[in-house]
Formats: sequence, C-alpha cells, structure tokens
Amino acid sequence: MNQLEEIFELVDWNTSKEDQVAGIAIAKQLDDFSPLFQPLTDRYNKNVWDNCAIVLATKTDEQLSPFAMRLFEWTVDLSWPGAVTILERIKLICSGEAFLSAAVATIQQAESERNTSWKWYLSELLEIEFFSRHLPKDALTLLESYQHLDLDEGD
Repeated sequence: MNQLEEIFELVDWNTSKEDQVAGIAIAKQLDDFSPLFQPLTDRYNKNVWDNCAIVLATKTDEQLSPFAMRLFEWTVDLSWPGAVTILERIKLICSGEAFLSAAVATIQQAESERNTSWKWYLSELLEIEFFSRHLPKDALTLLESYQHLDLDEGD
C-alpha cells in the first residue's frame, strides 16, 4: 500500500474517528497534496472528500494558488462532502490573481450552465472584501442578483 492509499484508508468516513484524525495528520504533511482534490477511484471517492477538504483548508493561499480552479469547482454543489469546508476556505482568500481568475471563470461557467444553485453559492463571494473589490462589474452584478435569492421559492 502506498502512502496515498494509506491516507485514504484512514480518512475514509467509514473508519473510526481516531483513524480519520491520524489520516488527516499524515495528509497534512504531503508535499504533493493535489490528489486530495475530490479523488475519484473505485474505492476512494466521496467517502474521503470531507477529510480531504479539511486538509486542503489548512493550506496557505500560496500553496493553493495553483489549484484555484479546482477549489472553486468543488463548490458546484454544497451537498457534496467537503464543499462547505472548501467554500469557507475560499472566503479566507485575501489576494491572488489565480483566485480572481478562477472566481471569474467559475461564475461564467455557472452562468453558462444556468446553474442557479451554484450562482447562489458563489454569491457568498460578495461577502469577501478581496472578491467584492476586484471582481469585474458584470460578475458582481450577476452575483448580486443571486445574493438574496430564496431557493426554496424555486429557481
């Protein structure tokens, strides 16, 4: 078993809380943490996403910058394991062109897919000074139109 498989074995939500904590501690030490972004294998998929997100949330903006798009893509559906953790980590971003570009691309993708829920989730970016100050006007306007939407009333 390689180190990554060992980590996934430990962070699986079907293991004990103690094993999950141990797996998270090991995963935090990985030099290459890119496999933690929503792994999709036959054995390890959504069952490890929550704990992978916990590890990713501990990384600095600088460490996460090369993976900015992957962070934003995780917010497509906040019912996905780890998605809320990732969105909360995104809310801590305070600078970075990569994050700004990823936000714009994600907003455009959500709009082109007519994904009302995703746009509503992304409207939380308006609460973050970095994004509210630096997103292009059209992106801000789009997000503002979803900010106070009540999805229970329908799309």
